Amino acid sequence: MVFGYKPELYPIKVVSEKSAILAAAIRNECLEFMTRDPKRLTIEDQIRWLNSKPVTTQLFIYQKNNTPYPIGYGLIRLEGHNWWLSGGLAEGWRGKGLGKEIFTHLMSLRDETWLEVLASNERAVKLYTSLGFVEKERRECSPRGCPETAIVMRRGA
Repeated sequence: MVFGYKPELYPIKVVSEKSAILAAAIRNECLEFMTRDPKRLTIEDQIRWLNSKPVTTQLFIYQKNNTPYPIGYGLIRLEGHNWWLSGGLAEGWRGKGLGKEIFTHLMSLRDETWLEVLASNERAVKLYTSLGFVEKERRECSPRGCPETAIVMRRGA
């Protein structure tokens, strides 16, 4: 942590059905930016996922210090040998630097992390580059229903 810097967000690990439902609501506001499985989650989908998720997956909701409700979500999961990150903010909270806090928290959980971002999401690409992510490849993400090109990025090791 930088001396004198006080984070605006604090993470809450999702372990209850109530927090899982809150995470799904925020995730559903971010569908247009997703490279994987960009479908709206129902409450039942999210509860089913929570009860069956592998132990190598952690889901967080993020609450701003002065709000009574969460405004973002973050996910870290192991796929093969790589730790993948994803996250998002509720619509009214984007463009305020809070995404950087979400991804900084997620990155603190592992030395090496990966993510995918839509090539058209220039603001997110700029953010991830500023956090030390480097482009490794570009690929079509249509197998998951997204009609665009995804940039695969890695940070660390």
